[in-house]
Amino acid sequence: MTTPLRTLINSTPLAIILALLSATPADAAKSSPGSGEVAIYTEAGGGDAITTADFTHDFDTNTREDAGSFTRAGGDITLNRSGHYLAIYNSRFDRTGTVANRTETQSQLRLNATDLPSGWSQGYTRWDNNQRETITSGISIFAASPGDVLQLHSFRTDNNGGATQERVANGTALQLVKLDEVNMSFARLSLASDVAGPTTDATFVTVPYDTEDELGSGFSYDGSGGLTLVSGGKYLVAANTHLFESVERSSLVQHLSLDGTEVPGSVTEVYIRGNQNGCSDGAAVIGMIIEATPGQVLRVEGRLDVGRNPTTYIGGRCALSVVKIEENAEYIRLINTADVNVNTDTTETPIALGTQDEVDAASFAHTAATSVV
Repeated sequence: MTTPLRTLINSTPLAIILALLSATPADAAKSSPGSGEVAIYTEAGGGDAITTADFTHDFDTNTREDAGSFTRAGGDITLNRSGHYLAIYNSRFDRTGTVANRTETQSQLRLNATDLPSGWSQGYTRWDNNQRETITSGISIFAASPGDVLQLHSFRTDNNGGATQERVANGTALQLVKLDEVNMSFARLSLASDVAGPTTDATFVTVPYDTEDELGSGFSYDGSGGLTLVSGGKYLVAANTHLFESVERSSLVQHLSLDGTEVPGSVTEVYIRGNQNGCSDGAAVIGMIIEATPGQVLRVEGRLDVGRNPTTYIGGRCALSVVKIEENAEYIRLINTADVNVNTDTTETPIALGTQDEVDAASFAHTAATSVV
């Protein structure tokens, strides 16, 4: 099994996405207004208490703000243009008290005071075992109208009321890109109602999205989780799958499949404690670029690493977004096919990405067997 490359979500997504949006001057004239405009917001402050109450993230630094598409006031991000946006966020939380046991934190995006089904993520801590830091990290592709307001929110879902936790200084960022309405086609699916999830470690269960939020040209949907990529080519895929499991320790293992075959590098997971301190749900998240042949069927599927019963895919918190991008778009996709020992809390261990699945040399270079791009 390959180790997933998660830089699309965590560390260097904008370099990759901007390369996808880049065009020659002749092509640029054909793009929609604002295509490729960017906002990067960070928070230098910290110390905010994170409890079961809803917390709205504020930001104090505009690392970049292209005013045609974005305007920030505190934690409110006004989207100035109509159309589609890509959002990527991360936020770090640390335990601050000495009360033992666990916390579970959910983060998500909210548009005009309504939770988006895409963009959910989870973080978990365990004081007794010195697992006292966690990062939530999510990705969303959504549609907005001029003047819509986007926010990043977090809240705890554990019942360990004595445990204190706070947002860490310089640990939160929100990155946004205005997408091209002319040269891109979009499919956005979500799950509105709870459905049964996987119960074993042997069988993947497809997420059966019941809502077509958008189905552009070049896509068809079978109503039970299979999205047909009609023309084939290059696609940006974002998915989050939120699972509830209250029996015992387990992890939701999520992957993408094309015609029933796992997409290399698409495996992600989330740990769910199950029956302790109310830590019973969380989202597995993926953001990556794939290539498909005409007519291939894309699915998001999940299994457990240890069999538990029952589990539930949570309505309102599961989504799949797919963007058909131009064939001349350039990108890089690296995969690690060897195990890496990261069992140390004192030394950062670089991930050696040994397989260059795609490197478009006009925009990217990669040092072999490293994570240097």
